[in-house]
Amino acid sequence: MALLLCIGDYLTPAMVGGLEGTMFGSLIVNQFGLTNNWPLGAAMSIVLLLLTGALLALVARFTRTEGILD
Repeated sequence: MALLLCIGDYLTPAMVGGLEGTMFGSLIVNQFGLTNNWPLGAAMSIVLLLLTGALLALVARFTRTEGILD
């Protein structure tokens, strides 16, 4: 679950690591704010959403355990 908190984080990498590294969240924020390219920013955020959902589905598929009631 810590992955979900870090996936779209854009403020912490800019403050801690400086601007030399590029994170996907920072690219999305730049598309909306600095370059005013809303269609590309929206497309990038949908791609990030789909990749995160696929990764979580994959992890949930391979880490199934038996519950108390099974």
